[in-house]
Amino acid sequence: MTGAEPLWNVADQLAPGRAALLIIDLQNDFTHPDGHLARRKGVDVTPVRNRFAAVTRLVTQARRGGVPVIWLSVVHDVASEPANYLAAQLAKPPGAEAITRDDLLAHRGTWGCAWDAALPTPLEAETRLEKPGYNGFHRTRLAEILEQRGVSTLVFCGCNTNVCIQATAAEGFARGYYIVLASDACAALDGEQAHQAALATHRKYYGHTLTTSEILPHWPPLGPRADSSPATP
Repeated sequence: MTGAEPLWNVADQLAPGRAALLIIDLQNDFTHPDGHLARRKGVDVTPVRNRFAAVTRLVTQARRGGVPVIWLSVVHDVASEPANYLAAQLAKPPGAEAITRDDLLAHRGTWGCAWDAALPTPLEAETRLEKPGYNGFHRTRLAEILEQRGVSTLVFCGCNTNVCIQATAAEGFARGYYIVLASDACAALDGEQAHQAALATHRKYYGHTLTTSEILPHWPPLGPRADSSPATP
């Protein structure tokens, strides 16, 4: 995505024919009181759950306005997990017991890996991608799908603002995409300070940070309410 005349204003960047909405990692292990972070590490998941209403508004309006909705979830697996990730996240000492699936966030095939049921259910026509790490472009078909749809702007919501959203947004920017963060539909489970720091970095170096209410008017409904039937398992 190079060589084109810049899209200087938000309205052009967010036009339904150009934008896509990306929902990042709103899975039970990150979001639910019974999930891995809350159960194993005592993390307060309330900040991310408080974003669900804004995420739902974005998804609903994107569907009505013909904006592609892409669901990106992280999936880990003991059998294939990179050694550097295990070392960074688990820090098990020599001689410790073997690593189990319960040691990893969002382990493949577990309830913790599933999307939180309090969110809208992905539709059959919507893209769902599994990523092995923080960056949504790494070892996924995201770039191919965006190119096929003619997308030039990525709108992000979900968690964590300072980790997977930041990693995917930075990669998207490097690939030439306009990047918009929905500030009230993102959260950082490392705390509000981490969330605000990530927003400030993005605002200064990568693109717009807008509230849900500032984004929605750019996605007017195409016509009748979009089909809300759930995806088939």
